[in-house]
Order: sequence, then structure tokens, then C-alpha cells
Amino acid sequence: MKKFTKILLTIIIATNLYSTQAQENNPIKSPKLIKAGEPSNFSINDQNSKTKWDFGNGNKDTGANVAHTYNKAGIYELKIENQNQTNTQEIQVYQEINLLIHDKNNLEKYINNTQTLANNNQNQIIALDTNKHTNPFINQEIILEKLTQLQAINFEKIDNIIIWTDNNNGINPLIQYLTKNQEIKVDKKNIYIVNNKFDNKTRLIRQQRRLKAKNMYVIKSPNLYSLADSQNTKEFEKKLKEGLLEYVEIKPENYIYNPLKFLSLSIDYLSEKGIPENLIQLLLLIPLICFWISFLKQIIGLSTIGVYLPIVITLCFLILGISVGTITMAIVFFASSLSSYLLNKVRMLYSPKTSLTIVITSLIYTMSLSLLIKFKILDIYTGLMTVFPTIIMLTMAEKFANIVNSKGLKSCFFTTLETYLVIILTYILCGGTYYYQSKVYSFQFFNQHIINSPELIILLSVFIFIIGRYTGLQVSEYFRFRKILDNIEE
Repeated sequence: MKKFTKILLTIIIATNLYSTQAQENNPIKSPKLIKAGEPSNFSINDQNSKTKWDFGNGNKDTGANVAHTYNKAGIYELKIENQNQTNTQEIQVYQEINLLIHDKNNLEKYINNTQTLANNNQNQIIALDTNKHTNPFINQEIILEKLTQLQAINFEKIDNIIIWTDNNNGINPLIQYLTKNQEIKVDKKNIYIVNNKFDNKTRLIRQQRRLKAKNMYVIKSPNLYSLADSQNTKEFEKKLKEGLLEYVEIKPENYIYNPLKFLSLSIDYLSEKGIPENLIQLLLLIPLICFWISFLKQIIGLSTIGVYLPIVITLCFLILGISVGTITMAIVFFASSLSSYLLNKVRMLYSPKTSLTIVITSLIYTMSLSLLIKFKILDIYTGLMTVFPTIIMLTMAEKFANIVNSKGLKSCFFTTLETYLVIILTYILCGGTYYYQSKVYSFQFFNQHIINSPELIILLSVFIFIIGRYTGLQVSEYFRFRKILDNIEE
């Protein structure tokens, strides 16, 4: 038994020594991205100034830290000699490096083929996706985080930026990233917007004025293959200029200064001062949400718990997404209603009772959320953007508790159910994403017009005023009193 123990210990020590030696035998530190024509720094763990470097292209150097420039793209074998030891590493040198920001997780094969095509031309396409999240606001937060992580690879080495996201939402985090890192410029980079409809030109012109990119083109998705199949950017731009590919060039000089468009000028000013565009979008969507809630209440005849609550919850849904928003609202409703119903049987003052209801609701929500995530029933993004909407929805517990106290639990349930219907309809009409038959849909007609032409908010205000003056029957009343109306006609 003692001999077996000694043998086992010897094997473990030998294994550790081998793994340590293996790490020491691979001491080369090279950049993650190497471009032809640009200097790259190489180093080794052992700071021995007598280290000999062979870069695989006929050039050699000596030292612990060296800089070398590969003039041609290709694959090279980097070799070093240090203390009678030889180490090699394969080096991939690219002619051009492209960054692809996308949310097309159902087109992974297409994107992989595009990357393969670029590699065949000694170019690289770095794909930066959103981990299958479909809510545009959360997608933008994820992209911003990944852009920050990408800085470690050296963002300056990227030649072209390709944006392939729904409604070009990938540009917003790019602008936020550049605002936070003002030393990084894109004035020597091309930006390609993949959009088969060639829409949102007004918004793109505003964004190009902010980005100040070398060129900004709107191209169709099949043209990505042509971009990847080109030897370099000049060859692809030649195809564009010769009319071989359909495209639209976005130029800052196309911006038309119109003092009558005071809201557009205000938005441009806020954007130039670094206000995130996704926050501006939410501000512009509030009038649209108000219009649809007024329309659904006064014309259609749906009832809600006031006006403020459905507006706030709709905004939360737009940020959290329909699944997380629905589950949060359901937990808050049932927890607050049940706790309020039980606390009504105890003699307590109003303020402590309401506070206790909110405390119980927050505890139940925390435990429910942990269970939903643990059993993978819910996939929630835990970024900062989702924290405040969740907290705001938790404070709605007071509203539900008041309805239970005044009208009872049953009445509160049906009123909340009808409020939820109004919220969902408003959410969809304001461009929120939703699922149908395993596909993601988003109705962007109204919100895109508001974002592109904010002055339409004035027209919405007029419509809300007209709705407020309406005194006829609601749509629901036509169905409710149809028999009476039929008798009157007879």
C-alpha cells in the first residue's frame, strides 16, 4: 500500500511538473489581431535580452520585447530561440479586419460562410452578436458591453464596421461606445448598414453626422457575400460605384436644417451632447403610448387602472420584453393582491400596511425569479437597463393593493386583466417584439415615423384632443347594447 501511495504521488508531481514545463515551453505573447502593414508587439515571459526571433518572412530580431511589421497577409510560423529552447507559433496576418454587429442568430450558417469567404481572401470578419436576445433595448446593452470587451483586442485595427440589426439599432451602442471613448475615431472607417428596405434615411443621416465615419453605405444582405469575397474595401467600393450592387450612400451634407423642425433640432442637440439614443427613443414613444391608451379606452371601450400605470408598464415592457414583463407583472399582481387581502384582516394603519405589502411583494418576486432562472424557465438579461424597470413595476404593488381594498380581489383581477390587454396591444403598436410560431415579429411602422419625424407628436396631441371630445358610443358598447340598438331601429 505504501509503495502504491509513493507511485501515485510520483505520478501527480511529475504531471504537475510537466504541465508547468509545458506552460514555460509556450512563452510567446503575440497580439490577437495582426494586420499587414501595421507594427505588432511580441514578447516572452522570460525577459532574456538574448532571445532570437524568426518571424517566418525572412526577418529576424533579438530581445525580450520586439516589434515587427508584416508587409503581406498570410500565415507565418513565428519561431524563437531562448536558452537552447525553440518554440514556434502560427501567426495569422490579415489584410483587412471587419467588425460585424448583428442580431441574426437564425442566420448563423450564412454568417459563418461569410467569415469563411473573408478568410479565403486573407481578411477577417469578427462577428459580434447578442446571444439570441430579441428585445432591441436589451440587445443594445449587450452590444455595448461586447464593444467594451472588444477594446482589449484593439478596436483601432478594424477597417470596416457592418451593422446588421433590426431597424439599424446596432448603431446606437456604437455611438454610446464612441462617446465614452472619445479618443477612438471612425473617420477612417467605413460603416455598412445592412437593410433590404433602404428605410430610416433621416435617422441614419443624423447618426452619420454624429459618427463622422469615412463613408456610410446602406446595402442589401446578399451584398455581404460580395463584401467578403472582395480582396479589399477598394474593390468592393468599385463594385458599388460601377452600379453592380444596389446601395444608398448616407452623407452628412444631406442634412437639411429646418428651424420649423424644432423637435428634430432638440434631439440632434441631445444626441451631440452624449444622451443615449435609446433613451431618446423612449422619450419619443411616451406620446405614442398615450395616444394608443386613449384610443383603446375612449374609442374601443377597454378599461384600465388609470392612465399612468399602463403607460409606465408599457415602457417597462418595451425595455424588459414581453415575457419578462408579463411574468413580473403577474408576480407583482398576485403577491400584492394576496398580501393585501390577508393584511386587511389585521388592524393596521394605511402607510405601514402598504409598506408591508410592497416588502412582501419584493420578497416573493425575488424568490420566484430565482426559481424561474434556476429551472431555466426564464432567460433574463441582468444588465443595468433591466434593474430600474423591474423596481418600478414592483412599486405598482401599492396600486393593486388599493384596488383590492376598495373593490375586492375579484374586481381587481378582471380590471388588471383588461389593463394587461391594453398594455399588450399598446406594446405591439409601439414596436415591441413578440413571438408567433417560433418567429420574432415587430410592428415598427408607427414608432419609426415618430423617431424619424418627431414633429408628428404635435399631430398625436391633436388626435388625443379629438378623442377627448368624442361623445359617441364606444366599439364595445355597440356589441354590449346591440339588442337594444336593433329594437330601436325596428
